[in-house]
Amino acid sequence: MKKSRIKKYPIFTYLCCLLLVSVLFTGVTFSRYAFTTSGSAGAGAAAFGCSYEIEDFSSLNFDNSNYWVSAGGEGEGESYITSATPRTVRFTMRNYDDEGRVSGVDVRAHMRIYISAELADSLAVQVSTGDQTSAGGAYTPQIPLGELFYGRSGGTNANGTPALNATYADYGSETALNSSSFYDYGAQTAADEQFTVSGGLGTQSRTLTLESSAEQGGSGLVMTVSAGEQTVEYSVGFRRGVSETPLYLDLKREQTFYTIDITLPAMRYAGGGRHESTHVAYFTLTDRLENSARWYDNITKGDDGGYTTAIDGVGEAIAVTPVFAADGALVEDMARLVTDPAQGYYFLQNGARIDITGYHFEQTAPVAGGAEGQTTTVRIKCAYAEEAGKYNVSLYHVAPLSENAAYYVHPITWNGGENSLSCEYMPDSSPFASYGTGVCSNVGQIDISGITMDALRIAGKEADITIAVNRSYYFDMYALFVQDSQVG
Repeated sequence: MKKSRIKKYPIFTYLCCLLLVSVLFTGVTFSRYAFTTSGSAGAGAAAFGCSYEIEDFSSLNFDNSNYWVSAGGEGEGESYITSATPRTVRFTMRNYDDEGRVSGVDVRAHMRIYISAELADSLAVQVSTGDQTSAGGAYTPQIPLGELFYGRSGGTNANGTPALNATYADYGSETALNSSSFYDYGAQTAADEQFTVSGGLGTQSRTLTLESSAEQGGSGLVMTVSAGEQTVEYSVGFRRGVSETPLYLDLKREQTFYTIDITLPAMRYAGGGRHESTHVAYFTLTDRLENSARWYDNITKGDDGGYTTAIDGVGEAIAVTPVFAADGALVEDMARLVTDPAQGYYFLQNGARIDITGYHFEQTAPVAGGAEGQTTTVRIKCAYAEEAGKYNVSLYHVAPLSENAAYYVHPITWNGGENSLSCEYMPDSSPFASYGTGVCSNVGQIDISGITMDALRIAGKEADITIAVNRSYYFDMYALFVQDSQVG
C-alpha cells in the first residue's frame, strides 16, 4: 500500500459529519505523531517513550445501504450485488517518541476505537497484521461486530445476510468460536482461525474478549470490547433544496458506546531498541442504518396518540417524530427551531428524549487574496444561547486532508482572535459583514462578510427542507501503550 504524504495540521481533533446517504467517521484524530509520551515512572525506572500516527484514511463516509442490494430485474429472479466498499485507516505505532527517545521497557500497543453502538453493530472489522508493503504482511479474519456481540438468531434478513439476536450473547468463559462461522462481507484473504470468546456486553461486567493463539498458527489477535453509556453530541442533516448542503440539527442524547481495544503480536516491542509496526484497519458497513426523521411544517396529534404531517403528493399523512419546547408544548412547525432560538427543544423518540442544541449548515465563501473566483467551504454553527432569542454563532473552515480522501473542520477566527459571537437570528442578513475576513490555519484569509445565518433560504429564496439524509456518529481512534512483561 502506498504511503500517503499529507500536510501536518496543528488541529488534532476534527468535527465532521456522517451522511445517512453516507455515514461518517466523526471526530477522527489525525496527525503526524498524534500522541507521544516519554519520561520515567520514578527513581530507577526505565524510560518510557512511545508515539503513533494515523497516516491516511480512505474516506470519512460510508454509502448507507445494505451490503447486498437486489440486482434482479422483472422475470430474472432474485440476485444480489455488493454495494459496500471498506474504509481503511493506516496506523503506525512505535516504542520511541518524536524526539527519538527509545522506551527502556517492553511495551505493548493497542489500537483503541471509541464508537457508538448504533454504528458499530453494523460494522465488520479486519486488520492487517503487519505492513502490507513488506514481505510477511497478512490479515486477521474479518469480525462482523454485530454477529460477535449478539450471535445469530437463525434465518436471514431480506437481503440474505444473517439475522441476529435482539439481545447481547453471553459466552461464559472461553467459548470456542471459529471465524468460518462469520458471514463474509468482502473480507481480505485470510485463513480462518479458532478463537475463544469470554463474557458478553450484556453481562454485569459489560465486557467481551475475543482472542486467538499465534503459537497455534493464528494471527494472535486479541480484541477486548467494553460497553457503557455516554451523553454525546451528534447531528441529523435534512435535505435543503435539490442539491445544496443539508441543514443539520445538532442533538445530544445518551447512547451506548463501545471501547474496542485491538492488539497483535507485531504490536509488542522489546525495550532498548527502536521498533515500529504499521497496520491497516478495514471497516465495512454490513447493514443500512435507518433514520425516519422528517422536517415538517404542519404537525397534528392523532386520536391514537401518534403524530403525523401531510406531505405534498402523498395521499395519506406520514408519521413523524415530534418536537417539544421546554414547557412541553408541541412544536407544530420545525422552522421554529431556527427562527426562534431557545434552550429546551427536544425530540421525543420512543419515549426517549433527544435534546436539540442548535443547528449548522455550510456555505461557500471567497478566499481573500486568492485567485479570481477561488472559494472554499465555511460551516456556520448556531448554538442556543442562555439568553432566549439569541444564538452563539461560530464559523469553521471545511478543508480537505488529501486529494482523494476526507476533510476536517477547524475554527475560523476574526477580529483579534474571536471565533464566536452572540446575536439574534437575522434572516437575509450577515452578522459578519463588519468583520470582513477571518483566518484559519489551512488556507489563511477567508472573506466572511457575506456569510449568513439563514439556513431556511438559499440565495434569498425559501429552501424546501424535507427528509433526513445525513446522520453523524462520533468515532475516535488512537493508540494506547502499556508496559508488557510478555515480549520476547
